[in-house]
Amino acid sequence: MDFSSNNNGAHPAGAAPAAAVQAQPFPALVLTAALLSSLKVAKIFKDNSQIITSLDFDDSGTKCVTSAQDESLHVYDCITGKQDKTLFSKKVTALEMSPLDDQFLAGSEEAVRLWDLRSPNCQGAVSIVGRPAVAWDPSGIVFAVALGCTLRLYDVKIFDQGPFETGMIGQSLLGVNHTAIVATQLEFSSDGKYILVTTAAEAHYIVDAYRPNTTRFRLVGHYSYGNEVFLSGGEACWTPDGKFVVSGSRDGNIYVWDIARAMADQMAGLVNGTPGVGNTGGAGVNGVEHGGSGNLLSANGELKPFKVLKAHGSPSHIVAFNPKFLMMVSGSTELAFWEPDPNAAGVDALHDFSRGGRH
Repeated sequence: MDFSSNNNGAHPAGAAPAAAVQAQPFPALVLTAALLSSLKVAKIFKDNSQIITSLDFDDSGTKCVTSAQDESLHVYDCITGKQDKTLFSKKVTALEMSPLDDQFLAGSEEAVRLWDLRSPNCQGAVSIVGRPAVAWDPSGIVFAVALGCTLRLYDVKIFDQGPFETGMIGQSLLGVNHTAIVATQLEFSSDGKYILVTTAAEAHYIVDAYRPNTTRFRLVGHYSYGNEVFLSGGEACWTPDGKFVVSGSRDGNIYVWDIARAMADQMAGLVNGTPGVGNTGGAGVNGVEHGGSGNLLSANGELKPFKVLKAHGSPSHIVAFNPKFLMMVSGSTELAFWEPDPNAAGVDALHDFSRGGRH
């Protein structure tokens, strides 16, 4: 992929036409720590005058949509690396679409409402007080609602009867004041087993989706946003395979945690015996390289990032991974498209794969 200024979407020299390449079977790409560590900014967009507060991809992974505090909504083409259009310039409300059908959740400070695109009427509501974070599980059968440190799970068919599970985020971790946790975003892992709880404070959390009172990890090492709560809810996200978590940070960089490795190390008891050393109070760990998570995972579940990617000159408030291609997007007042270093080990397969749908 080439997002340079002269990119017009043409095929690279010597490449076969798209139709011919697409007809060939390409190997599935496996995300690795090395590939994630090789991510570099491929293109920067400066179309916003204020902070980007939300972004999402369409199902095909070819379009990226952003909204910002300047009340603008931009659409970007992930194939050509160019801005596609500005749809309108009004305040945008974030919605959570069901992965199963045309239902979606809309959260406000008084209720979480269930809507269906096939009907003009609201399908029902959960009354709340405060600003919620909401997410669907991958099956579209269960949705989660977080208010502060309280996490509730609902069966979409009988959600009006109340949650079937309730848990307190961070309560199971030693030395954590869970009552101070304020969730800004929720996201289920791709297998539905875990929930990433994003906060604007010094830590994010990985919660067991089947036992929401059990918090597996407290992700630390990035720089917190302090009092800048709810500038956006997308400070962190899973990679599509559910093995890694990436997060924005007040220092403008992107931090990466190896969750799959930490799970294995935790099961094997390979943890650092000194919890909290060197990563308290939102302190950063610039320059950390991956050397196995044994020295990054503490006994109380605190996990440090294995990689820091140099990014924006201002706080990176939002980050997301393309659902189809190895491409990450991050935003502050500017938007950055990230792709792997073409010289990194294991990228050849990506380039062969991507020519069918990216060039």
